[in-house]
Amino acid sequence: MARGFSVTGQQALSLALALFTATGVVSASNCSKCKCTPQDPCWPSNSEWQELNNTISGQLIASQPIAQSCYPGPAEDETQCSLVSSSWADVGFQIESPIGYPQPFDEIACAPVNVTAGEVPQGECTLGDAPVFTVNATSADHVAAGIAFAKKHGIRLVLRDTGHDFLGRSSGYGSLQIWIRYLRTGIDFHETFAQPGSSWNGSAFTISGGYEWIDVYEEAAKRDVIVVGGVSPTVGCIGGWMQGGGHGPATHKFGLGSDQVLEAKVVLANGTLVTTSPTEYPDLFFALRGGGPSSYGVIVQATVKAWPTTPVVAQSVLMSTETPQGRIDFMSALQDIYAGATNVSKAHWGGYGDWIASEAITYYSHTWTNFDLDLADAQTAFAPLAAKLEARNSSELYITISYTQHATYAEFYHTYHQDEGATGGLMQIASRFFDAKALARGEALAEMLNTTAVAPPPAQLAINTLEVYGSPFGAVGQDGSAANPAFRNAIANMNTYLTYDDATPAGQVQGLIDVINAKEEALKALAPDTGSYGNVANIYNAEWKRDFFGDVYEELLDVKAKYDPLSIFYCRTCVGSDAWEEDEDGRLCTVSAEGK
Repeated sequence: MARGFSVTGQQALSLALALFTATGVVSASNCSKCKCTPQDPCWPSNSEWQELNNTISGQLIASQPIAQSCYPGPAEDETQCSLVSSSWADVGFQIESPIGYPQPFDEIACAPVNVTAGEVPQGECTLGDAPVFTVNATSADHVAAGIAFAKKHGIRLVLRDTGHDFLGRSSGYGSLQIWIRYLRTGIDFHETFAQPGSSWNGSAFTISGGYEWIDVYEEAAKRDVIVVGGVSPTVGCIGGWMQGGGHGPATHKFGLGSDQVLEAKVVLANGTLVTTSPTEYPDLFFALRGGGPSSYGVIVQATVKAWPTTPVVAQSVLMSTETPQGRIDFMSALQDIYAGATNVSKAHWGGYGDWIASEAITYYSHTWTNFDLDLADAQTAFAPLAAKLEARNSSELYITISYTQHATYAEFYHTYHQDEGATGGLMQIASRFFDAKALARGEALAEMLNTTAVAPPPAQLAINTLEVYGSPFGAVGQDGSAANPAFRNAIANMNTYLTYDDATPAGQVQGLIDVINAKEEALKALAPDTGSYGNVANIYNAEWKRDFFGDVYEELLDVKAKYDPLSIFYCRTCVGSDAWEEDEDGRLCTVSAEGK
């Protein structure tokens, strides 16, 4: 449910301060149990916010709803509203705003209005769960100042890089946000990077600040090296993607994003800037490499491995149908692909696919890669699965398989993944790793596929993705990475999504949550002994500790207690987050011992 403060003022900080401090109050007793919000008497005064702004050289941003120009009030502006509406689905547009969300988690509190089409605004324009203020950090000192201010005043703290997040962890009602997008001091290449405690003596990049992966990919291409980054070019390098594990097109060859980290600089909850490595703060270094985002500190710099470039064989498979019989055949062919992933991954195939199976649209599409075989050998390795698929090709079910060869990884990436794409819509998500045992369970596999294909109203679509990591990946990166151990035995990962419209009533959204929970149970029934990728997962998973972190959770909790004893850092389903809960107004409050 959207909630928040009505905001119609100008961007001026002084006016915004007046708006946020002229709110009602609640009993002071709540302030001792909950994070302070603008409705509370503990909320900082105008002068205190201004003092913070002075401390960080004027880098404090008072949040204003992006689409406020579409609503009645002092900021109403039809021309600006049209610009916002036409740009809303652009990922770059959302990233450039401190409260823009490339993947919104909850209903949009101040939705854009297409005035050109005659639309009129519905309801109030509020911030909803977006942060109230943002520290637009351009230095580690700014980060430390933001942490200190939140700690002093008991305010919820949110950390943000580019805001690519499926679980709403880049938002927080009544919060102060630290934004590192413009903390950019360079991307430095090291021909060789060796350090005590690490076996790595190859090349590396030091990424200083909130760069996107496309920035590093471009630097890597100039030097004929490969870095393991995200599929999307606009995902941030050193934020939640890396800290949550992080995977991309090169993962099945070189490991997870967290496996690549050789060194990281982090601002701790006490404001100290420290360098972590295998020999410096090794417990913290372990946690930062895959142990979840927004939990232990704010990473402001990371050094990551750079691998020699290699030729890449790419394969595209497309299946589609428009007939009832074709959909039956489609599900059988889909099962062939899932079941065949184990064997083809042993031959170094891996990559990404997505599918929908509904009366309106039924298709499957994937792009897989092979870094180790030439074109002829790669085709031979895929031949057994190709034969099964080609046998199902008919007038009812259209199937094509094609191959391309690329001289470098950069050439491959530019061909298949360079486009940043559009922003995502509202959706409910569940995910699960599949090991070889799960993929070999024919009848149970078919049952799971049929269950996840369903999109009951008011869902718009049931979209599913298949990510094949493969057995070579399992041997990579086990040198002190805190990423979910279930990754290491995973042949594949599956995400299942239910998309829906922003206008869907809350009661019907709850119905979709019930459906996604049922779909997750189907995933777990097929693979009961694995887990889930915590960055793309069901926020309502009651077993999130085990599923997202596995048997390293308790170790990570100890690290959290050591470096953040006051629980300054928080995000949903992150380490230690069960000590907190959001009340019905969105305020973050401690959980009593009885409530845990």
